[in-house]
Amino acid sequence: MDIHRYLYTTALSAGSLLIIIVLYGINAGVSQQTFEIIQTTSNYTEALLNAATPLRIILGLDNIFIALYTTTIILLVMALKNSQNLLLLGIVLIAGLSGGALDYLENHHILTMLTAAELGIPLESSEIKQQMVSSMLKWHLAYFGFFLVAYVIQPQNIIEKLFRWCLFYIQLPVGVFFYVTSPFLNGAIDDYLFYLRYMNLILGFFFFAFIFYQRSIQPSTHQNLQLTE
Repeated sequence: MDIHRYLYTTALSAGSLLIIIVLYGINAGVSQQTFEIIQTTSNYTEALLNAATPLRIILGLDNIFIALYTTTIILLVMALKNSQNLLLLGIVLIAGLSGGALDYLENHHILTMLTAAELGIPLESSEIKQQMVSSMLKWHLAYFGFFLVAYVIQPQNIIEKLFRWCLFYIQLPVGVFFYVTSPFLNGAIDDYLFYLRYMNLILGFFFFAFIFYQRSIQPSTHQNLQLTE
């Protein structure tokens, strides 16, 4: 099994699909993130109904994206594991799979609330509150998992050094502060954090794709990603 080839394929596919989802959302004027933030019940219901068709498309694409990124995480752990980092990568795997499960749950919950709203069934404020909690936990598990990955990889060139630096110092604070500020900080700064968070994800998948593409075509360098000594 050529893990490196499969890994760069799934990582590239995940990053590319995420670009499609974001661009479609911008074109349609709809974002799934709208439904991950607490709102009044009336505003939330109105937003669901106004976004019904594009939201269903986004959720469907996102379900495919979840399958791609969880597969990428599994393959990443398989590619990086050795006798010294099994515990750390085990935690990365648990965080990644837990985040994926919460992501599926989120999509199914939003779809259920949309269907209920279309049928005239009132939403409860507790549903919206729980949605925000679950969404925040999903995202923060992802930030935590990728932060741990930075301890496992040993960069061999400037691109890998830049990637590792981003895992340590950019993706975690940007993700955390997006939820700290939303929905209270509206305007340019909030929009900046929103798109920067997605850019982090997209570039992260492309970095993984590039790194493991290099490993797949240069068998002698497959061990360039090792436990940091």
